[in-house]
Amino acid sequence: LLNHMVQRESNAALLLSKIQQGTIPPNDVDASTIQTLRNSPKEEISNLAISIFGPAPGADRPAIARQWLSQWPSKADPSVGQIAYQKHCAVCHEGRRQGDQFEESLAPNLKGLNHWTNEAWMVAILDPNRSVEEKYWVFQARTEDGELISGLKLQEDEQSLQWVSSTGRIELLDKKQIAQWKMSERSLMPEGFEQLLTPQEIAGIISYLRTSSSTAGAATTASPSK
Repeated sequence: LLNHMVQRESNAALLLSKIQQGTIPPNDVDASTIQTLRNSPKEEISNLAISIFGPAPGADRPAIARQWLSQWPSKADPSVGQIAYQKHCAVCHEGRRQGDQFEESLAPNLKGLNHWTNEAWMVAILDPNRSVEEKYWVFQARTEDGELISGLKLQEDEQSLQWVSSTGRIELLDKKQIAQWKMSERSLMPEGFEQLLTPQEIAGIISYLRTSSSTAGAATTASPSK
């Protein structure tokens, strides 16, 4: 909801003002929304976002993944992971029912990946742009009335373009409304979860996903695999 709201500059400025006033806790803002605010083409908004949330995540993503892996706890708590997963991951990685229709998830289902090592999980979470399938490349656009759009392109014809945001909202956009657009070879999944989650929470998410799988095994509290 927040990420869709801040696509308009006036709403982005309002949200940042509410955070400054203490009405909205910074920890309630998800990684996708923070990334949108930091990347705003309006300098006042991007600067204020950086002053509140800090600068964009470090560029050396492999080093960050290795660092977090080295801090893997001796025992991961899936109950902690479930809370973090619902807040940060479920909106993209789980399907949802809309009336009588069931919408597939935007991103891959994560609950059947027990064969993944802890290292593979850390790379996927903290270095999401290391390897991105073309179908998950981000579509970015600016409309004639100044709205910023970022999501996955679903369909396109001569008149319109259908896209879906990181919140799962599907919209049809008239091409006449588009001032500028491009495809980025980057993932819709934002970088910077190390700024929002502790190593214990990330390990908890992985433990939760493993125990949620029908083939879950005893690997939930294992030490990091190399």
